[in-house]
Amino acid sequence: MKKWNISKSRLCREILFWIVRVVCLVLIVYSIVGYIKNFNNREDSKYTTFILQSGLLFLLTFCEITFKKLFKAQLPNMIQIMFLLFCTGSILLGEIAEFYVKFSWWDDLLHIYSGGFVCELGVLLIIFLNEKNDVPVKLSTGFVIFFAFVLSMSVASIWEMFEYAVDKFTNSNMQRAYDSKLFLDYGKKVNDTSSEHFNAFVGSKALDDTMSDIIECFIGTICVCLFTFWDLKRGTKKDKINDSTETESKELPQEIKNIEMDNINKEIIKNSEQIKPENKED
Repeated sequence: MKKWNISKSRLCREILFWIVRVVCLVLIVYSIVGYIKNFNNREDSKYTTFILQSGLLFLLTFCEITFKKLFKAQLPNMIQIMFLLFCTGSILLGEIAEFYVKFSWWDDLLHIYSGGFVCELGVLLIIFLNEKNDVPVKLSTGFVIFFAFVLSMSVASIWEMFEYAVDKFTNSNMQRAYDSKLFLDYGKKVNDTSSEHFNAFVGSKALDDTMSDIIECFIGTICVCLFTFWDLKRGTKKDKINDSTETESKELPQEIKNIEMDNINKEIIKNSEQIKPENKED
């Protein structure tokens, strides 16, 4: 029964990932056709944005495969599903389906969630690295928290740079520099950004979206950091990190001895095979 549950979990993960991949490919083809039909008019940049966003989501569905090849390990199925749901909610629903415009709380929810989620991934990464034989380092609780915090905030900063780049080159509104409702109703990504229908924000108002996104990510990150600190101090994860490191460092010499003995045995067998034919000739 236990093996069946694991297989079922992996099957659900694969089905979800392939559904999202197929949807992305359909959107990419649809956007390419729409771009060609509407080339050099008010709709072309919309399809350009769809292509970039769908392509990004499609690539993100292969992150687990890349992680497995790089680190020779597989992330838990639940982590993979949570990652996929976040990417789908952010890119497919948030940007392409315009949930960010239809629901004002959608963006806030995802940024808080993303901060906590990436922070937890950082903690899992540290635990994984400590379980490897080639990393004989004893990491403190403070470093684990610091690494996870920096990783989460770095990802948030990189995402904001991505939003800025997309807005700069496609005249989109990912950073909410313009009034979203008017932008969609009138501007619709018109190339003339000086049009009054864009209703561009100025001063600190223009920075509200970017800074609020980073602050919300900070809130989610701090919540997970506090929980992780309490969990490590309680002993469960901390003992796992330290004990695994110490055990591996102690067992390493014995593993080397076993490898040397295997090599010696192989040499003995090889020499014996070379001697046997000579005896037959004699």
